[in-house]
Amino acid sequence: MKKLTSWALIRQNLSRKPVRTGILAVIVFLFSFTLYCGTVIGQGLSQGTRTTAERLGADALFVPYGYDAKVQSSLLRGEPSSFYMDRRFSEEVRQEKGVEKVTAQLFIATLKASCCTLPVQLIGIDPETDFVVRPWMASAIDRPMRDDEVVVGSKIVGQVGDTLTLFGKELTIAARLEPTGMGFDTSVFLEIDRARRLLLASELGPRLNLPAGLDRNAFVSSTLIKAAPATDIKELVNRISQKYAAAYNLDFVVVAGMITDMAAKLSFFSRCIHVFSGVLWVLGALVMALVFSALIRERKKEFAVLRIIGASRSALGRIVMREALLVSLSGAFAGVAAAMLVTTLFNAYIGAVLDAPSLEPGPLYRLAAAAGALLLGLMTGPLACLPAMRKLGRIDAYIIMREEL
Repeated sequence: MKKLTSWALIRQNLSRKPVRTGILAVIVFLFSFTLYCGTVIGQGLSQGTRTTAERLGADALFVPYGYDAKVQSSLLRGEPSSFYMDRRFSEEVRQEKGVEKVTAQLFIATLKASCCTLPVQLIGIDPETDFVVRPWMASAIDRPMRDDEVVVGSKIVGQVGDTLTLFGKELTIAARLEPTGMGFDTSVFLEIDRARRLLLASELGPRLNLPAGLDRNAFVSSTLIKAAPATDIKELVNRISQKYAAAYNLDFVVVAGMITDMAAKLSFFSRCIHVFSGVLWVLGALVMALVFSALIRERKKEFAVLRIIGASRSALGRIVMREALLVSLSGAFAGVAAAMLVTTLFNAYIGAVLDAPSLEPGPLYRLAAAAGALLLGLMTGPLACLPAMRKLGRIDAYIIMREEL
């Protein structure tokens, strides 16, 4: 005969009621999954928002009228787009009071590139005036790019020294940038004049539909400005817009406002996730408490027999507690494992759905989040069974066995 142990009883009890055991484990699974996902995704969005504010470096962007949403989509999510404006605006606005720095960029959506199966965003930058990309590009390449070189974002396929084919021309990858969580991760950078020449020399060049009066050799997509210290950004942008909007058909994006909108969206998302996790935990704990309470009533004869053969009330309590612990452990472990897989595979997609830049948190943060979700999930069952365990103290083995006779 096999020796009767508490662990043998626990295994038999859990396996005898697989549906009940599975439901309890699923409750803990959902809580742990939601808690980990919410924590990691929230941190990724927070890092992406901070990085965006740091990396953009400009206070405002001026674009052709109607393209303010396009430039935000391109910068934040890397959605390829092409639009053009007169470069003369960049030179004129440089003279405005309150403007400290000005640079222009050229956005070109490539229809096909050897690095990708989908279109990528080509961004031309002015090496002489750029104050947005060059500062954080310096850690990857500490010299000017040659005419046949490009710098690629972290998600572009290819290593330094490999070649990319853009508009039928082979260009060498001079450097790869660190992840930013922005659209820069899926962009290719080169000098603005080289980008313009590539476009005009391609099969698209003769069919390029530029706005009337635009010089084919001097068009850009956006003008970025940095205001002088102590300058009211909104007042400066409004003044520039009123002065030049009609002549150059301008629209604008204030970076601070864009960041504020993202931060507000992030804050709302984080609150929703934490409220949902809290509600899910409370409901799950209540359901588990009811189940364990019913379990004690259902198994009172079993507990009475155990008392008669010498088991103490504390031993019975340990059996119930260990059952709750095993159920919680299986549900929490599965929930955290599934959440880690989902957030790793779909981090970029989640950021796109939420319309915000997202950076995957580092391994230490993810490990801490996993440990926290696992611990809280593990506590769910034992805490939920505490009220039911009080009933164990009221079990009278003699009376129960007489009732069964």
